[in-house]
Amino acid sequence: MYKDGTLLEFECRGRYTNNEGGKGQEVGNLFYGSDRWLEIYGDEWNAYRERERTPFASSKKDNGNDKQNHFSNFLDAVRSGKNEDLHCDIHDGFMSSSLPLLANISYRVKRSLKFMGAYERFADDPEADKLLTRVYRKPYVVPDEV
Repeated sequence: MYKDGTLLEFECRGRYTNNEGGKGQEVGNLFYGSDRWLEIYGDEWNAYRERERTPFASSKKDNGNDKQNHFSNFLDAVRSGKNEDLHCDIHDGFMSSSLPLLANISYRVKRSLKFMGAYERFADDPEADKLLTRVYRKPYVVPDEV
């Protein structure tokens, strides 16, 4: 929960999601607001009002020129060394994945946590801090400073 009382709920339900999306897909992202909701699946999205099943706004298909998936795109950009080859700015990608990862850490330690973004650490919680990274197996080690 944010300081202003806004609640962010993140659920990971594996393959079985009751087919809640508009197209009955089992894998995707659903974002619920107070009177609208958004579904994202692959590179498509639909926005709905309340319990409507027909979107009031949506993305347009790319007529067969679909962008490759995020993993392939990231590896291709690493190989080329060009930031402009990324579909998403790397910092934006980091920020959008941080909240669910922090929520998973809170779930694993079974308590609420206070994260200090400026330090990228939890407040007085070494147990939770350990889950911010993993123990690497040599020779596949990521140094403390990259």
